[in-house]
Amino acid sequence: MGLRRMNEHPIQELEAFKAAIVGYSSSRDSAQRLGLRTATNQHKVAVRRLVVENRCYVTFTIAPPPIIGGLIMKNLDPFDHIFEAPYGMNVTGHIIDMIDATIGALKTPSSADDEPPAEDVELLQIDSVPRSKNQR
Repeated sequence: MGLRRMNEHPIQELEAFKAAIVGYSSSRDSAQRLGLRTATNQHKVAVRRLVVENRCYVTFTIAPPPIIGGLIMKNLDPFDHIFEAPYGMNVTGHIIDMIDATIGALKTPSSADDEPPAEDVELLQIDSVPRSKNQR
């Protein structure tokens, strides 16, 4: 999947980026995953910029399960953790939500400029029980 130069058609570019991260998560083909990972890394700065400019960007706080303990990570940039999120958390869904909100903001007339900026969202992993094979 090739991503074109950003900002020529921002909605199509956001959709292509979203498809790339979803494809990476669902693909079992290592060559395809490598290509999707490369495309994602090459375009994530531009996508993040579009998300921030449209006031749809949020940072996260992620904590380990209480029974394990450890570092609580605050103001985490989800774009920096697409492929290796801390404590096994998957941030892809949150990135997709930000991209979808950005697409909505781009389709909406300038009234979206009146909204306050997004705030920090706190994610806590409280379940440390491993999933069975049937749940994966």
